[in-house]
Amino acid sequence: MARIVVVAGTDAGQGVAEVLSAAGHEVIQSQSLHGADGAEIMFIECWLYATGRTPADAPVVLIAPADALAAAIEGVKGGAYDLLRVPCSPDEIRLVVQRASCWRQLHQENERLRRQLEPHRREDQPEPPAAAPTAASDGDNVSAVARNLAGKPLADIEKQVILRTLEQFKGHRLRTAAALGIGVRTLGMKIKRWRDEGEPIAGRQPRPTTVLSAE
Repeated sequence: MARIVVVAGTDAGQGVAEVLSAAGHEVIQSQSLHGADGAEIMFIECWLYATGRTPADAPVVLIAPADALAAAIEGVKGGAYDLLRVPCSPDEIRLVVQRASCWRQLHQENERLRRQLEPHRREDQPEPPAAAPTAASDGDNVSAVARNLAGKPLADIEKQVILRTLEQFKGHRLRTAAALGIGVRTLGMKIKRWRDEGEPIAGRQPRPTTVLSAE
């Protein structure tokens, strides 16, 4: 379960917080970004998004009612992870949390590997010229994983996250499903479909069923 800060001042934001609490997450409600330190995921009503700076490694999901959708889209362009259109179903909220948790895990792993490799890179290679900051990064160290996922269909993102997690757990489906917050059967059906489509997937193959002869 994640530590989620919900910054909201309307009934829509309150409804999102209630769904997250019912799902077992640690939810902290606020009307400003004060107290956001330590948040693993943040849900922010889009009209409050520009009032402060969010934690660098906490994906931000903008709560977007129909009359503020344009502002929410601009917020995503400016660095927010995703937007949640409200009103919506509890399943939609849980799915957004699942994707944001996977993004955060990959982001942290990427940063850890970058820190481990940095001393070797300085010793073995000359420093490349510093790239000029772009509008998307604004000079910040943006996760390479996040850059690769940006703009891809959700189905492709889900597939990449699941396969990367499966690889991390060396093909262990139970651990993979637990880390992703999905059922083992659901994971198995997705893997089977991707294998049928020709995707090379490491891990244990299902055991063939042995049919005993009646003779």
